[in-house]
Amino acid sequence: MKRNVVFLLGTAVLAALVLAGCGKKSETSGEPVTLKINFQNYWRGVQDEYIQKALEERFYPSHPNIRVEFNYTGQNELLANILSQHAVGGSDDALFIIPINAVPVLAQPGAISDISDRMNKSGMGRPGYFFEAIADKYCKYNGKWYAVPFEVDGMALMYNKKMFEDWGVQPPKTMDEMKEIMKIARQHDVAGYAYPMGSIATATHCLGIFYHADGGEYVASDGAGWYKAVFEGPEAESFVQWGRDVQQYMPRDAITYDWNRLYTGFAEGRFAMMFMGPWIYGQFGVTIPEDMPYGLVPIPPGKKSAATILGGWVYVINSDFPHQEEAFQLLEFLNTPQSGAECIAGMSAVKDAYNYAPLNDPKFAPFSEALNAARGILQDGCPLGTNVEEGFGAAYNEVVFDSTGSLKSDAAALNAVLQRILDTNKPND
Repeated sequence: MKRNVVFLLGTAVLAALVLAGCGKKSETSGEPVTLKINFQNYWRGVQDEYIQKALEERFYPSHPNIRVEFNYTGQNELLANILSQHAVGGSDDALFIIPINAVPVLAQPGAISDISDRMNKSGMGRPGYFFEAIADKYCKYNGKWYAVPFEVDGMALMYNKKMFEDWGVQPPKTMDEMKEIMKIARQHDVAGYAYPMGSIATATHCLGIFYHADGGEYVASDGAGWYKAVFEGPEAESFVQWGRDVQQYMPRDAITYDWNRLYTGFAEGRFAMMFMGPWIYGQFGVTIPEDMPYGLVPIPPGKKSAATILGGWVYVINSDFPHQEEAFQLLEFLNTPQSGAECIAGMSAVKDAYNYAPLNDPKFAPFSEALNAARGILQDGCPLGTNVEEGFGAAYNEVVFDSTGSLKSDAAALNAVLQRILDTNKPND
């Protein structure tokens, strides 16, 4: 299982690191260069092997002076390590793989390189090379390129095909149809829908996509260099009502669900529908029987746009690494359409990667369709991904399960939670 987990460091640390130097850069020299990619521990033996195979077959023959190694870091230490090392001159890593929401955290203090010129010269910066929501929302900071996608998660609606056939219903195409199927499921003593309420980002992702697809936003620029909470208006009130309605048709112990319980619950027939990403295929024969009857369709759209849960990871170049050109050459290779298909275990952000195996398999079509229609959830440049998601998610769950207030008052209370998060973490002038 792969999840997009976004980290946040204290603003005092960030403020101190803004003053750190931007590092040393040189063009390619032809001398032997070792490029180290800093990976997450849980990708060891999977993603690194895919990349190594592609390097040996298609990169090393044309780049004889470059060799690639892999370092491994626990995900909870990654950003803190990068920033602390940058403050004292940097590590010897060439590339880091970080969560998609974390680019501002590293770009602001200069810990990662502005690659705008190289992106434009290479052609990777042109519109349409990557799925727009990934490139525009998560790879840029203040309008400049600082990241290149590694892998992305666009989710689809997974449903129990046998249940649907027995009940005589078709996969939902609207939110209202989805709610009606939830009601039918409850009549058959089955929960209609489940999501991992025990995990991070449940409200902003696994339910919040409907708010976002109706046109709602969580934060926006305050016009003075920071952000303000904007969870308000009819969209916010409708989202509170949606959560109250949906919780009636979820498993009774849904508050304890993490991703593993979601897999096993679906396999056991405890609920009829869930949102799921492409990593689900790795669960068949593990937590889900190989012959489990299932279907996958796009998540029902909202009033303003398609709905999907958008997560993932991006490559960034260490600004303190001296061989910037060689590092970018590796980035460029890893984001060709063929490499995009072959070098990751999930979904590529490169649109043309879906012309290559294994991503040209029809089973990936619902996910690529979701990516093509995706919108990023948080406001560009806001470095508070984890705080917003965790703080808002906990408050939203309380409102959905426990509040007896009005929709307007509950929406206002949730907006106040967001504003406190923003105010508490506002950098000092």
